[in-house]
Amino acid sequence: EKALQNPRCSLVVLWIESPGGSVTETKLLTHKLKVLQKKYGKQIYVYSERILASGAYWVASAFEKIIISPAGRAGSIGVYMVREDYSDLYDMLGLKYHYIASDSTKVMGNPSDSMKDWERDYWQWSINLTHAAFMQHVWKYRAPQLIAAYKLRNMKNVITKQDTLMVAMQFRQIANGILYNSKYIITTGLIDGVMYFDEFIKTLQFDGFTVVTIDGKIITEFYPSKDKKDK
Repeated sequence: EKALQNPRCSLVVLWIESPGGSVTETKLLTHKLKVLQKKYGKQIYVYSERILASGAYWVASAFEKIIISPAGRAGSIGVYMVREDYSDLYDMLGLKYHYIASDSTKVMGNPSDSMKDWERDYWQWSINLTHAAFMQHVWKYRAPQLIAAYKLRNMKNVITKQDTLMVAMQFRQIANGILYNSKYIITTGLIDGVMYFDEFIKTLQFDGFTVVTIDGKIITEFYPSKDKKDK
């Protein structure tokens, strides 16, 4: 927010290194960043050197550009949960837990009981809903890039409704939880560029930007900015 508030700043780069995390926190963070972006009217790019996965990719996909390093990986568009089951261990130890609840669903998921089929069905339904929301979120912000990548792969200048449907189907196939390397993911449209951080900085400087840290320190140790009016 400090960077977005700066009147001399027109572009903010978020450096994200994360394997993902809580669905709830991911949604809240993305919403907060989008509100701030709308408030201050600044572009936001995302850079990742090593890993931009799952919830981290959810956040990144909401902004103008995603750049990762040649050594980096990104994607992992998927959802999972862990349902622990210690019932056999508790039986071996002679431990018993008794839950008094208004409905059995109120205490489902407790590790002292084995998972029932109806419980598994519920958790799977919940996971599928969240995965669908994840894909809808990415499609909302990156459909143009996914379509452009499809056109490039298939050497097409015009996209038909059938092509758009094909892009959506291919997107569903790669939104399978796999974490992709930079060489492959750049061909899908899920990211916008592959370059090391110093190359990324040089590219920004070539475009006329003076690149500074959040504390205002100019990043010019190896690639001094051009003699242009600061962007």
